[in-house]
Amino acid sequence: MVGSTFITDATLTEYINQSAARCQNKFTSSRGHSYQSSSTTWTTTSSLTYALPSDFFESQTVMIANGGSNQEMRPFEMHEYARWSERAPTAGYVVTMIYTPTLARMTAGSDTFDGVNGWEEWVILDACIKALNKEESDVQVIMAQRADVEAEITSMAADREAGWPSRIVDVEQLAEREPFQPTPRFRIMGANLCILWGPVTGWEFP
Repeated sequence: MVGSTFITDATLTEYINQSAARCQNKFTSSRGHSYQSSSTTWTTTSSLTYALPSDFFESQTVMIANGGSNQEMRPFEMHEYARWSERAPTAGYVVTMIYTPTLARMTAGSDTFDGVNGWEEWVILDACIKALNKEESDVQVIMAQRADVEAEITSMAADREAGWPSRIVDVEQLAEREPFQPTPRFRIMGANLCILWGPVTGWEFP
């Protein structure tokens, strides 16, 4: 496609953005957590829901601070909503969410994409495939090259903490220790973070 005007700069930029977003999704699904942001919210006594960051994609962990210590919250199940939403917080608490952000769109020629370790090659190859498909050209060789890079991402992205392999975590113990009894729970609901503070007196809870 050298010298071709069949694909405009605007179309090629859109292809690159689409491919970069797909590549980031692969990193995320491999649990490499290459992309990470944090957001802090102060709870109030009058609200159970709080707006998510504008670039929110998915949560990695949600923590609540009380008495100088952080405690990880776990998601509540929808069938728990009725009994857990009866009680509002009695004070303001700091809630910190570690989350995966959406990819910022690239528009200028100076914009960059973090491919972590050369894996931006996947983005280039995928965008080339899109462009060549529009031109109805053969893409078999480039697809094979992309598959090689994708296999490397899949095999290596999840092991970026190679010295500390994944392990089983006792989530019940994490969720039900001091300073909160029971631990507040959360759930992503639309564009909001919903925090429930526990059943009212008289309810039984797990």
